[in-house]
Amino acid sequence: MKTMNGSPKRLLLVIAGSLVLLVAGLLIFFPVGRVKALAASRASAALGRDVAIDDARLSLSGGLGVRLQGLRVGNPPGFGGEPLAAVEAVDLRLRLLPLLRGRVEADRLVVTGPALDLRRRADGTDNFTFAPPADGTGRAGAGKGGASPAITLDRVAIVGGRLAFADEAAGTGARLAGLKLEASLATDAAGRSVARGELGVDSLLVDGPAPLQALPVSLRFDLAYDRAAALLTLAESALSAGPLRFKLSGDVARGGDDVVAHGRLVSDRITAADLLGLLPADRREVLAAYRLAGDVVVEADASLEPGRAPAYAATASLTDLVMSGGELPGELRVASARADLRPDSLHVAVTKASFGGRPLQGVFSVTRFAEPRLRGNVSGEVDLAYVQPFLPPGRGAAIAGVLAVRAELDGSVKQPERLLRGGEVVVTRMTYRDAMLGEPLTSLDARLALAPDAVTITNCVARFGRSDVSLTGRLADPFAALAADAARRPVLTFAAHARRFDIDRVFPAASPAWAKRGSAAAAPAPRDSLTARLPDLRGSGTLRADSLLYGGVAFTGVTGAARLVDRRVEVADVKADVYTGKVTGSTTVDLNDLNRPTFGGSFAATRIEADDFLSRFTPLKGLLFGKFDLSGTYGAAGRDGATVRNSLTLDAGAKMDEGRVVTRGPVHAALSALATKAGGSFAQNQTLRTLAAHVVVRDGRVGLDTLATRLGDLGELVFGGGYAFTGELDAAGGLLLSEDLSRKLRNPGGVVGKVTGLLGGGGGAPVARLVVPLRVGGTLSQPAVELDAAAALKDVAGGAAAQATQGARAQLRRLLGSGK
Repeated sequence: MKTMNGSPKRLLLVIAGSLVLLVAGLLIFFPVGRVKALAASRASAALGRDVAIDDARLSLSGGLGVRLQGLRVGNPPGFGGEPLAAVEAVDLRLRLLPLLRGRVEADRLVVTGPALDLRRRADGTDNFTFAPPADGTGRAGAGKGGASPAITLDRVAIVGGRLAFADEAAGTGARLAGLKLEASLATDAAGRSVARGELGVDSLLVDGPAPLQALPVSLRFDLAYDRAAALLTLAESALSAGPLRFKLSGDVARGGDDVVAHGRLVSDRITAADLLGLLPADRREVLAAYRLAGDVVVEADASLEPGRAPAYAATASLTDLVMSGGELPGELRVASARADLRPDSLHVAVTKASFGGRPLQGVFSVTRFAEPRLRGNVSGEVDLAYVQPFLPPGRGAAIAGVLAVRAELDGSVKQPERLLRGGEVVVTRMTYRDAMLGEPLTSLDARLALAPDAVTITNCVARFGRSDVSLTGRLADPFAALAADAARRPVLTFAAHARRFDIDRVFPAASPAWAKRGSAAAAPAPRDSLTARLPDLRGSGTLRADSLLYGGVAFTGVTGAARLVDRRVEVADVKADVYTGKVTGSTTVDLNDLNRPTFGGSFAATRIEADDFLSRFTPLKGLLFGKFDLSGTYGAAGRDGATVRNSLTLDAGAKMDEGRVVTRGPVHAALSALATKAGGSFAQNQTLRTLAAHVVVRDGRVGLDTLATRLGDLGELVFGGGYAFTGELDAAGGLLLSEDLSRKLRNPGGVVGKVTGLLGGGGGAPVARLVVPLRVGGTLSQPAVELDAAAALKDVAGGAAAQATQGARAQLRRLLGSGK
């Protein structure tokens, strides 16, 4: 402790001086009480503290014996509590004949129960710094020259000592209990001294933010002091601290006010078990689940020279480290590693290591601790199966594959975004399964080149069962998130190509019909909530697919341009061939809320085969045939197929110039019955002309706001309503019969004709076209059709043909609920 300013030495000198005075008092027959008082007075004057001695005794049995009891050195003013030092007893036994010849030879010097209570307060003051002695030399007891008497102590012992140190400013402290010393001391007339022995404590306890448990400490020393050269030398000595063993050596030389010191510490082999035993119980409990083995050897050199900063060099060599168990997913092995510490640098080299049987190695150094700079390289492989514990629970998620990383680092630690200087990331044979994926990722291989300002995707090929996609690109400013500039964003440019990609099987399908086919849309809804956010990337790229399947429809020659902004993926200028037609459009996927991503866009399809489209996206297979155009907008939201389908909205217009409709079941029966009443028949296949429809999907329903078409020779059909995703039908409309069919229904010879005559029709008047109300209910699998010609005849009451037809059209609008 530098702050003590030689205080322990002065304290020992004072105690020794007191003993000498007592001996001198004996030799000149002073009363013991007077000598005791004189010794206490001299000690108080020298230390500037109150010094008290309870009792002093002399003995001539077996030599000259002096015994002091109850020696105490007080605290400076303002410090209460225990005194700075207290000694239970000091026992000195001198040999008389050598003493008469000017030599000091003692059988023993035993100090029993010494206790030091050292304290530093929060304001920096302490109780162990003494004022300079009155002579101003700065060294208590310094001689004025001349030879020193030869001194030999066969036994110097300290028994049952105690030391306590508390630093309120730093919040640290240390406690030594059971302090003991067994040594011998010899000093010649030239001032050369040699001390050999063992110093130890039963228990050393360090307090503070990182406390160490109590452990025994001992030092078996060989110490020499040359007074003329002012040189103190410690020959190689054995130091032990608990289970740790060290060899310690060094020297201290003083020239005037300058001090030169050197020291060296070398440990024996230290095992992992030895180090674990030094930890507090709570920390050992944390590590109890791990298996830890290995050895470390520590070497340290330190020096202090005038005009130079303190220097040190420490090396730790690690061998055969093995760590496994606990939360560690694999076994870590380090065959050899080395760390070198200097005052302003740290160098670490892991030359041979593995994790889970895959190689790891790295070398790095940190220099200029005030402004740390990191330089080094690291490389290794990791089995991706170790990521398994971090995958979403309850979804059967599983991952496998190998990740290999090589990175070169050089830069300021305070600018982590600039540390990377080069490297590579390689992913091989990666697979991934998840209930949220209709088809698993069966293979992913990728290679990424790392550079200071960009990550280049050299190649990336992924396969999902029947699907595949390849990606190349460049991510500029990849570590922007580590910079202090919040406006910086990584920028991605890419090109993606798929030979075949089946959206229905890889991602939840928005088509209600496709869910019934066992696609990914039927996957269970996720129960977990995502708390992370995607990186805020910006970028642009091109998309290309030779074949893209959605709802079972094969889109070919797909191209598009993508843009990434504000955690949204915007795809524009999409073009594709579908069947014999073409489709264009755009879409946006908003990923700001990963628990409920949103989708939206627009589309325009031309010359699409109606039956292929309806059979894939609706339950209405085999109903409508022909080419049609469809355009509109759509939107949806959700993470799973059911949520996406139930949130789906669509607003589109459909148009068909010419086609045919196939009627079956109750629909055909109702229309056939109507034709039979007019004396004709109705075929299942009917020609359609100028079909127009407004399709709306909302709240789990597919609705037709207006469907208008010419139905063969029957007339014009105007229809509205729709069906629910669950299959319920609810639609109404009317059939504006042709003039010919209306005339036949008004045939005076028939029953219907008679009813018409009663209403004022028939004769030579123009024929009014009849509107036959049509209503469809039930379900898609069991529709219920109502077609009432009698109701149509009741609603027609005389008037000119043109007026009758106009009234029929108004009636049709009322049936559709337009109110216009």
